[in-house]
Amino acid sequence: IAALQRQVSAALAQPVATVEKFMAQQAHHHADETSWQRQHKTCWLWVDVTAQATRFRLDASRSQAAAQALLGAKVQGTV
Repeated sequence: IAALQRQVSAALAQPVATVEKFMAQQAHHHADETSWQRQHKTCWLWVDVTAQATRFRLDASRSQAAAQALLGAKVQGTV
């Protein structure tokens, strides 16, 4: 399973980068986070939604740095 996960991650690297670049250019973002259990540890499932795309990110933190990892250091538009 782990080998398949690595293959899927590698195959999706370019499409994910394309979506990240696209979303960085969008004027309006709806963002949220919720707690998520991963191997019996609490982490955070972050979501960034625009009119044309949605992306998710798991992070060990609910911090400003985690939000910036999802949305970028300087958001272009409204969150």
